[in-house]
Amino acid sequence: MKKLIFILMVGSLFANNVNSIGIGYFYKGFNIIQYSRDFKLDDKATALISIGYPSYGIGCYYSNNYNQNGWDVGVSVSREYFTENSLEFDFKRNSFYMLLFTSYKWELWDSSIFFTTGLNYGMVYDKDKYDKSNFFLYPILWIEKRF
Repeated sequence: MKKLIFILMVGSLFANNVNSIGIGYFYKGFNIIQYSRDFKLDDKATALISIGYPSYGIGCYYSNNYNQNGWDVGVSVSREYFTENSLEFDFKRNSFYMLLFTSYKWELWDSSIFFTTGLNYGMVYDKDKYDKSNFFLYPILWIEKRF
């Protein structure tokens, strides 16, 4: 039974179009380059994990057309792990981001490559820099390959 569960878990890593690698400006996380893995909860709801530069995180979103043109609405929470102006790891950093996003995605050339644009409303908390949380509004400009 343990072997069957392990095989199903490993196999799910390579399921159809639930993995993605993207680059751009802050979609489903506070990253400029990111790998994410979706876990479909039903036809429209999805949980996700992501890792990229400069953070890793979790989230969930609702999509009216998963892996097709359509709207996404979601929330993600990320933690920054790179030091400022450097590529050195610092897992003791106290930077957290929460993003609420709405976006529209277009599939390009029937290729599982998507261009996404939209808006993030977010909160950043960095105990090392600020005494309180800061709120922001950022655009989403993102291109990703799903596999």
